[in-house]
Amino acid sequence: MNSIFNSRLRYWPFFLVVVLGFIFIRNNPYFWDTIQFGSQHADWYFTNKFQHFFLPEKFDSGHPPFFGMYIALCWMLFGKSLLVSHFAMLPFALGSVFLLFKIGDYFLGREKSVFFVLLCFADPTLTAQHVLVSPDVPLVFFMLMCLYGIFYNQRWLLMIGAIGLAGISMRGMVLVASFYMYEQLHDFYINRKESFKLKPIFKKIIAYVPAGLVGISFLISHELAVGWTGHHANSPWAGCFEKVNTIGIIKNVAIAGFRFLEFGRIGVLFGVFIFMLIGYKKDNKIAQLLMLLAIVTVLVIPPQLPYKVLLAPRYLLPISLLLSLCCCSLLFSSMYLKESKKVVAWAFITFCLFSGNFWTYPKRISMSWDSTLAHLNYFEPRRKMLNFIAQQKIPFSSIGSDFPEIDAGYYINLSNNHNPFHFHDFNKDEYVYYSNVMNDFSDEELEELEKSWTIVQSYKKGNVEVILYKHP
Repeated sequence: MNSIFNSRLRYWPFFLVVVLGFIFIRNNPYFWDTIQFGSQHADWYFTNKFQHFFLPEKFDSGHPPFFGMYIALCWMLFGKSLLVSHFAMLPFALGSVFLLFKIGDYFLGREKSVFFVLLCFADPTLTAQHVLVSPDVPLVFFMLMCLYGIFYNQRWLLMIGAIGLAGISMRGMVLVASFYMYEQLHDFYINRKESFKLKPIFKKIIAYVPAGLVGISFLISHELAVGWTGHHANSPWAGCFEKVNTIGIIKNVAIAGFRFLEFGRIGVLFGVFIFMLIGYKKDNKIAQLLMLLAIVTVLVIPPQLPYKVLLAPRYLLPISLLLSLCCCSLLFSSMYLKESKKVVAWAFITFCLFSGNFWTYPKRISMSWDSTLAHLNYFEPRRKMLNFIAQQKIPFSSIGSDFPEIDAGYYINLSNNHNPFHFHDFNKDEYVYYSNVMNDFSDEELEELEKSWTIVQSYKKGNVEVILYKHP
């Protein structure tokens, strides 16, 4: 086994899983936020043949548009289809597998890095994003490239990874700032005298300059072109950026804490605390990791706390990935656990994390469906319901619904069907299309649907249901 873990053969089973996963989901529709980032953005650039750089206001959420441009370019080269859209994610997914091993090698050694990779494959949020056409797929890849560049002192790879992060999203820009701060603080911690000299500081900062220029140039040019940065009052996502009071901030702190417990992540967090308490071999690498985790957490979470809805699990994916790495590193460096018990503890944590794919909340509790593989169960009931609506010749104009189905039929399937659902209005709509993957129906609306409306048709797969209601 050691010879396999030390050879190039160790990558191939994981590459195979990624490729088989791609084959399985190659024709899946767009889902949730990927409808905007991976379809609407790409369609706009594709349709307009890249004549404009900045997106129209109805699609623009303030992030750099390069991900949508990349998908549009793939469509121009290989044809506009769901297959090509998913295929565009494959290089980043395969690259991330390789980089996960290399990061694992650095902290765990070649013989044990596979345990970290397997734990990542069990992560519901990480795997769920990787079966979607999501900007978080390249974000994870470029994040891992930056980590590889930092820990293996490959400054040119760090530079490329940082540029990629800055071009993906504002969250990517925050990660670049986190990595730069980590490098400076770590140098100061290790060698205080050298840290006060200009030459070491210059050597560290030079790899981040191109990414900084990309991020700053985009933000300034976006402000000059459209008059706002990040968000604005008339944005479709303005509700997410609504400021909250002190009670709201406290509530958001609790939500942030819950994000690291849900979908089985409680096993990872519990493991980190337990393994730190029972003792581990204190070395520079674990100190590096704990410092990096602390810095990324401080720079990512607090800026989101003053706003109403910015704490989705995928937004915290970089922290979750570092937590998994920290958990494995602490476990396998434990001084008081036998090797067999370490493997048993790892297996329990991995099982706990994978179980998150089967977590389902009651209808009246919002759930981040794009952060669990459970969302895969939505596509078949949706297809059946759309076929039923077509067979019954029910006009779409009479059907109300909610996110992610609003005005999105064409963008979800990349089909010629431009018949969209619209925001539901119980006083005007004859029908309502509902699924439990929709979080925006209020408790009162759900109660009214269940008590007063008639179920015309329903389909269910696993923990996902789709229902067509008719007004009484």
